Amino acid sequence: FGYFAGPLVTEISPAFGPSVGGTSLRVVGSDLSGTSVLCTIGNTTTPAAVVSSSLVRCVTPAHQPGPVSVGIERDGAAATTQMFMYQEVVTVTAVRPSMGPERGGTDVDVIGTGFKNTPMLACRFGAKDVAPAVWLTPSLAKCIAPPLPVGNLTVEVSNNGLDWSMSGALYRTRSEFSLHSIVPNATHSRTTPLVTVRGAGLTGPTGQLTLMFNASVVN
Repeated sequence: FGYFAGPLVTEISPAFGPSVGGTSLRVVGSDLSGTSVLCTIGNTTTPAAVVSSSLVRCVTPAHQPGPVSVGIERDGAAATTQMFMYQEVVTVTAVRPSMGPERGGTDVDVIGTGFKNTPMLACRFGAKDVAPAVWLTPSLAKCIAPPLPVGNLTVEVSNNGLDWSMSGALYRTRSEFSLHSIVPNATHSRTTPLVTVRGAGLTGPTGQLTLMFNASVVN
């Protein structure tokens, strides 16, 4: 006959994730390892990956938005539970501006749905370049583009730093530009001549390439 202390759950992270499920949970506690270890998430039981006697990993199933309890069942003994909040799925529909230099630094407004004001709110440019985001409204967040490779990338948003939207808007990174010559380089103040500008990296989508002459902007 053997006596085993009951499992104890003291923390889960992240504490929230999307209603589609798929969030990888870290369940921390004590006496969590055993012959048979399961996660109970709401009314659903899922397999648990035992990392150690104090750490178990679980993957959340799909569930409607709202709170559920998360616990561990070890060899038939149930652990204390912590709360997990299912949230609506995050979507991204547009970014403004939709283009910026490869060196980064562009303030990008990200438009979508389901944005939450959390410390983990972030934007991801492409597959791996992540930047912190500032929450403005549930449908608007702002982030600063990091240095990026030249080309087209999608922008996604995460509320918890782990689960990302899957509907990203297109963001184009352009190469750095430079001006080599302007012809003519002088004109009478009462005329508006056609000016030819030569340089590098001056290509861009129609309506997004502009020149500034003193305080006047010209498309």
